[in-house]
Amino acid sequence: MRVIIELFLFHFIHPYQGGSDYLYHQKGVRTSEALAISWALLMVQTAYYLAGVSLGISLSDHFNINEGLQVPYKVFQLALLFALLKTIFYPIWGWITVQFWSAIIKFFARLYDKDRTIQLDEHSQFIATSSLVSNTFLLVPILGPPVQTIASFFYIFAGVKKVLHFTTLQGVIVILSPVILMASMLLMLILNLALTLSVLMA
Repeated sequence: MRVIIELFLFHFIHPYQGGSDYLYHQKGVRTSEALAISWALLMVQTAYYLAGVSLGISLSDHFNINEGLQVPYKVFQLALLFALLKTIFYPIWGWITVQFWSAIIKFFARLYDKDRTIQLDEHSQFIATSSLVSNTFLLVPILGPPVQTIASFFYIFAGVKKVLHFTTLQGVIVILSPVILMASMLLMLILNLALTLSVLMA
């Protein structure tokens, strides 16, 4: 386990060097191992959240400012439930996320003609898995989660550049592709809705 954690942290600190080590020496953290470590990190972040909520409620009770705060308390309860569910089901969600990014990376690798002489399935899986090292930022209270989200894109960008030899522009397109996809789907939905309304009103 110690070797796995050290390799996980090495990829966290040296994303480009980690890509080279995988490419030439096949040294990389497996998806199941990365998910296990990320799950533990998420538990730490959830503990921070629980401590913060508990402290906030204690202070409000101490200073008698809880009157008329039924709605905020309900919001706290819902947020707490969401945090617990996110932690409990993280292995499933994390695995789905890895497969999602792996599929996107394979799509663009074929589109950019990068799949001729490489093990595309293994490489794309490694790159998607390596993005999980960004969960190390969850150890930082408050600022950790937003930084983790941004960092996960960076690790995917570093992976496609180092392992699949994408250009900078190609790498940027890969990490922006989910946003482009969602925007395209939203645009199609709006156009379909507008077309339906125009037919009904005609």
